[in-house]
Amino acid sequence: MQHIRQQITSLNEEIQDFHQNVNLGEVQDFQPINQKLVNVFQEISKHNCFSELGNEISELTNHLHQLNKTSIEVHKDVLASLKNLNQHKQANIGYGKSIKNVNDN
Repeated sequence: MQHIRQQITSLNEEIQDFHQNVNLGEVQDFQPINQKLVNVFQEISKHNCFSELGNEISELTNHLHQLNKTSIEVHKDVLASLKNLNQHKQANIGYGKSIKNVNDN
């Protein structure tokens, strides 16, 4: 069971690093962490030690929850930026058409 605790501790650190990088706006692949989560929970299930590892699992779940909240906020910020960029693009297109019309006359 000690090796599972070590895996959970390592995962918590990876998730915290990933979270920090998301906060910095870095795009990252979550798949490696996801696979480690699957492996850890398979080990926990195999050894039927959910109750013994309750605190560690709770901490891991909290880190994942915080990462999820941050990811949603970053996603909202990206969408807002894209919307803003599109509005500027549309305004520039309108401005370009106005200049063309003035020049054509």
